[in-house]
Amino acid sequence: MTKRITAIAIAGLIVVQLITLSRVSALQQELQNTRNQLSSENQNIRSEVSNIYHNVDELLEKQVSLLDDYDYQIGELDEATLSVPLNFTIFPKQLSESETAMLYVNEQEVLMERQWSLFNGTVDVSLFDALEARVVLSDMGVQRSETLKLVRPNLRERFLPVLYAHYQGRSSYNDSEYAMDGSVVLEGKGETPEGISMEAIELLVAIDGQVIERLAPTAINEKYNDDIVEMREFLMQEFILENTYSLEPGQTLRFTIVAHDSLGLVHSIVVHEVQPDEEGDAMVNVEEYLIHGREIITDSQGKVLEGPPDYVLVQ
Repeated sequence: MTKRITAIAIAGLIVVQLITLSRVSALQQELQNTRNQLSSENQNIRSEVSNIYHNVDELLEKQVSLLDDYDYQIGELDEATLSVPLNFTIFPKQLSESETAMLYVNEQEVLMERQWSLFNGTVDVSLFDALEARVVLSDMGVQRSETLKLVRPNLRERFLPVLYAHYQGRSSYNDSEYAMDGSVVLEGKGETPEGISMEAIELLVAIDGQVIERLAPTAINEKYNDDIVEMREFLMQEFILENTYSLEPGQTLRFTIVAHDSLGLVHSIVVHEVQPDEEGDAMVNVEEYLIHGREIITDSQGKVLEGPPDYVLVQ
């Protein structure tokens, strides 16, 4: 009888413990949910406060601004000069009969044409210039100046194809032999709305500036036909690198994507570069590392339009 009572008591205790554990688990989950909710609410409050500060800053800027509003329109690309016209329109808050407006864009200055309560002015800018604009209002010898914030996309990216590339894989250096087992992945905008497209793409392998190998893409995004290199709005290609190169200490081995567009411009990206030291370690050339991954654009004669001024593709 005593054993039976003991067993019943133990079973009861087990049931109570299970119920307690279940309730504790439920409370812990509820507590975690509450913490998550509080964290989310705190994040929302911070976001709202940030928006309030941003709106207040905008209102203050608008109050002290000389202009009620301004805008600019981008014209068509001049393929010969690689420039586009920008037409600015400004609406001054206060305007006298003798007021004039001068527009400054980068190194250019243009006297704006007055049309009732607004001014218009047009300047031609290079695709490769960083845009900086300001307007100076003048009346009876008194000048007032204001910088115009230009929030539109980069002009070069707007009108020209854009490429991105990187190397992925393994490499090793032993006994003056540099072995690679990987690939270079290339993607980007292969054609612009204006019809400017990439016409030829290859991977150049060079030692000390001398090209020793030219590679064509060996794989293309599955959404495209496997037998055709599509130069459409979205571009994705791959260059397989499964090779060994003889490389002596002090020599520089460079892998560069080179693409020619329909305007005759050359787009290049240094995706991988090594220079073994005297101890036989293949090290990235630190001095050149700054250009790795950047799209460098030159004309057909090799003049650098965007990138390091002294950049040389190959010798």
